[in-house]
Amino acid sequence: MRDDRGEFARGEDELRELMIVSVTPQNLERGVLWFEENQTSIKHARFSNPWWREHSFFIEPNLVIKPSEFIRRVLDLQYIRAQTVRGRGMYAIRGGIVELWPINTAVSYLIEFAGNTISSIYARGQTEEKIKPRIAHATSLEKLPEGSFIVHQDHGIGIFRGVQNSLEKNTTNFFVVEYAHPRPPAEPARLFVPTDQKDRLSPYVGLETPKIHRLGGSVWITTKRKVREDTEKLAGELLTLYASRHEIKRLPHLGDSDLEETARETFPFQETEDQLRAEVDILADLSSPKPMDRMLAGDVGFGKTELAIRAALRVIASGKQVALLSPTTILTHQHQHTFEERLKNLPVKIRALSRITPKKEEQQILKEISEGQIDCLITIRISP
Repeated sequence: MRDDRGEFARGEDELRELMIVSVTPQNLERGVLWFEENQTSIKHARFSNPWWREHSFFIEPNLVIKPSEFIRRVLDLQYIRAQTVRGRGMYAIRGGIVELWPINTAVSYLIEFAGNTISSIYARGQTEEKIKPRIAHATSLEKLPEGSFIVHQDHGIGIFRGVQNSLEKNTTNFFVVEYAHPRPPAEPARLFVPTDQKDRLSPYVGLETPKIHRLGGSVWITTKRKVREDTEKLAGELLTLYASRHEIKRLPHLGDSDLEETARETFPFQETEDQLRAEVDILADLSSPKPMDRMLAGDVGFGKTELAIRAALRVIASGKQVALLSPTTILTHQHQHTFEERLKNLPVKIRALSRITPKKEEQQILKEISEGQIDCLITIRISP
């Protein structure tokens, strides 16, 4: 192995198991700590939840798997190959060693193969603070690693092949971008972009491995036209939507101050200033005769769920029912546990509905919802 000066260096302990999750918006929103805390649950969920079965992968030493099959699985999870692993979501191949940085870990890992078997897994030891930013955040094309995907304003997505120096003095150098071959078995086409026109190039920042375009083809032109048309259509729809919503009125959700104070007193942590400020804003919106339209953003572990609980209680105490939508089955039942634990001393009935809910139980839950017996439903979907 090599260390940062050129030689790989093993960590002190060999990893016994490594979880690799897909590069998807749902997983990118979660932090490393969340995956560490829920790794066992995710592993168990793979047996019953198709989403986790498709979007997670576990490896360990002595696992029999061909290197080519392993790389295919990594590609299916939307990881990007690079010459140097500079951040999460990337991998590199060096002989019988694959360096991989799962988006669910704080460091990259070196995975050694002996034939068609994983012989060992070691932490590389580097962290994002010790290395340069990922390609997607690169600010200088000159520092963009060769082999990265790049976008030209006029010609679309290609592969960056570095900088070619001019043979003549005092003349412009060129960025080299490789595009798909015009027809097999022709060589791939190359575009030479003067370095003084670098503003026409930008690193590709998509979450999926893109399809390389052809020079002179119509795909990129069609894609840009469609994006422009879709953007104009969406803008028109949003304008109509917000104009109509501006006219909508509803009864204010005034809640019950005693119930809300009881919930606050049982909160086991000290609220942050941001939490308190966000709560005031949210409850003010709910007390207004206009529907609330607010997005709350924050890192994992900073109290967003607690604010959702208090907002839900305000609505429930105002005589309404609440539906909380969750992106995954696991998170659905975690939220159910959290809501029930926080509101256990209050007259609030909470149920969860997910893919693993038995059909008979699902029908009973839907019946209770229609009869107003359930105050808060936490679900991964809305059943018809």
